[in-house]
Amino acid sequence: MVLSRTEGRMIMKTYRAVLAAITMLVSLVLFGCTHEETRSKKPGEESETRVKIPSDKELIAIIDDNLKAFDEGNVDKYMETIHTQSPLYEQSRKLVEEISKAYKLKTEISNVEVMEKSEKEAKVKFTQKTVKIEGPAFRDNEITGYHVLRPEKGTWKIYNTVMTKSVFLDENGNPLETNGQDGKNQIEQMDLKFDERKWVLDHFDSANGESIWEFVLEGESVENWTELYTIHRFEKMNSTVGLKSWLEAYKQALAEATNGHFTFHTFESTGQEEIYEFIVKDAKVQDDQHEVARLFAQGDDLYLVRYTKLGEAMPDKTRDEWIQRLKQFKARK
Repeated sequence: MVLSRTEGRMIMKTYRAVLAAITMLVSLVLFGCTHEETRSKKPGEESETRVKIPSDKELIAIIDDNLKAFDEGNVDKYMETIHTQSPLYEQSRKLVEEISKAYKLKTEISNVEVMEKSEKEAKVKFTQKTVKIEGPAFRDNEITGYHVLRPEKGTWKIYNTVMTKSVFLDENGNPLETNGQDGKNQIEQMDLKFDERKWVLDHFDSANGESIWEFVLEGESVENWTELYTIHRFEKMNSTVGLKSWLEAYKQALAEATNGHFTFHTFESTGQEEIYEFIVKDAKVQDDQHEVARLFAQGDDLYLVRYTKLGEAMPDKTRDEWIQRLKQFKARK
């Protein structure tokens, strides 16, 4: 994922933004976000060098067709705009089908501009607004990014999408603001387990079915932290998307968001709970970090609790202690 220096410094601090992107799952699925990568051609595949450079109008028309098909819930037409060599091609189809059954959404695209193009690849930047017309809990949002298009058998298709900025919107289309007092009141209904140090709630936000609580050590903040304890609640996400599908999309987005060495390991996995860790090492524009997390279903909702430490990976003993604390977390309605 292409990030500014400031965004890179915030990789969760940018991973915070990654999770927001997953929350608006449609933004991931809409473009089949994947790794931008170089690959060798398969036997019999058309040589991309013989494809002529497309016009700006042709490239923009493909993006328009993609959005129109999504708004109409036409999965087949939507998939016709996605490159079949995209690593998330099949998963994109499945998620689009699930979203089209649960929601009626409206997308608006603006500031569309072709950044660069050649016989092999084109990049088109955009700003997109997505709002719910009908369906369960959903966060209206606006994202900025660029599409990567590649030719396939003479037709240009979306191979990848990089999201560089995302914001949630209120009912009037304005960026959502934090309501700290509500967060403090709700957190009293939860069982939290920290270590012996003093942790403080520094950020809370809740709107359109998602809530987030972020705790930092005393003296730090969500804009300048070394350790972070986070709670997320996604209303209706278990019944509309499902725990497994959500986690797979999140894992792909995490891999996309880092330019360092990324590893992901699952400790426990059931139909109702996943306990995992990921480690980022040797990153260039973001901080190395180690996170352990617990994703679990409670009725129709999903909860995600996680502990994140910047810098070198935690010793096994420290990691295991935080996993036990996360397992003790209980959400009370």
